[in-house]
Amino acid sequence: MSHSTTLLFLISHCDSSAILLTPEDLVLCIWLSTNMLASLYEGIELGVGESLIQKAIGEATGKSLANIKKEYDSLGDLGLVAQVHDRIFIM
Repeated sequence: MSHSTTLLFLISHCDSSAILLTPEDLVLCIWLSTNMLASLYEGIELGVGESLIQKAIGEATGKSLANIKKEYDSLGDLGLVAQVHDRIFIM
């Protein structure tokens, strides 16, 4: 398994676990995986790319990458994308 595939698997597993076990932590998981540990103005980053996070959200929610990208373009925040799909996924 390639490094990217492994990361995708781990992040999507983390997102899926958050959805099932503690949905209120999903946004925090997304923030963490999108390099954010705090508010943007604090400038703290981890170094994980947005495209990998988009793939992980798609894997976790069963939505296509195109759908995730469209939502991201519309909402401008991967945490919000995850929340939208989290509500659909849980219902």
